[in-house]
Amino acid sequence: MLLKQLGPAAGVCSLATLAACGGGGDDSTSATANTLTPTAAAADKYVGTWSGCFSDGGGSRQDTNVISKTGASSLTANWQEAYYAATGCLGTPSRTNIGVANVTLVGSKTIGTDTVDKADILQSTPGAQTEKQVLAVLNGQFAIGVTAQDKGPVDAQGYPNSLDPAKLAKKSDATTPPPDAADKYVGTWKACHASNPGGFDLESLVVTKTGANSVKVNWSDTYYANAICTGTPTGSENGVATVTIVGTKLIGANTADKIDIYPTGVSALEKNVQLIVNGKMTSGVVASDGGTVDAEGYPNTLDSSSLMKQ
Repeated sequence: MLLKQLGPAAGVCSLATLAACGGGGDDSTSATANTLTPTAAAADKYVGTWSGCFSDGGGSRQDTNVISKTGASSLTANWQEAYYAATGCLGTPSRTNIGVANVTLVGSKTIGTDTVDKADILQSTPGAQTEKQVLAVLNGQFAIGVTAQDKGPVDAQGYPNSLDPAKLAKKSDATTPPPDAADKYVGTWKACHASNPGGFDLESLVVTKTGANSVKVNWSDTYYANAICTGTPTGSENGVATVTIVGTKLIGANTADKIDIYPTGVSALEKNVQLIVNGKMTSGVVASDGGTVDAEGYPNTLDSSSLMKQ
């Protein structure tokens, strides 16, 4: 729940979807604008990791939001929704959604007896969206408002007049935060593969992290006549690509990252999957190589070849 709304089935809202779920509030509730500019303390109370497990259809959903302070009145939230077939958020998630939202606190208002912060939210990934929200920490729990999109009442400026009843709990400050999705790919990866026609390709990827869910890849293919990729190369090519991790999916028993690849100098986006199994990095078989893809265009099968970390 942070910059992402948990869907109506969960009865919880988060800033991630920039929408609010839950029922509308009482229009008679006072929602008086306060012209005071938030102080540094307004941003401070949201910093940390907030999480909750909620019912979702016949299964469950775990929302985790890692919020960091970027200014006296500004925050960045990395959010994740993990969906489970079982209740209680147990087992391996069947899929996940992830994203980043930037939050600016622009003032405060009262809703009933609670003072809340008015927030302008820019959902930077996936896709650019903006919304007006309200945020609060009430009894140690993170709360947001019910927006007009969810049929909640709003004030003349567009900020919600009611709070969603579902909230997220803050994890202990002593808890080690989970690694970013991008961390596991950082490094240099190589392998010698058979290539057409009749030669061999020494594939090399140098991966650097650019964000929690994004990396830059400097790639090269060096071609050889022998199966161990040594001697004088017969040719080579190289390039650069930026990669954004946009979620996960199950392929057999493996949970793979869904990735959007943007090669430098190429306007077309390539959708693929990536994962590391037993220390080896493997990609999916894209449609252009004869693989099957899901409704979103991400591969359903994994390539038999893999790269080793150097």
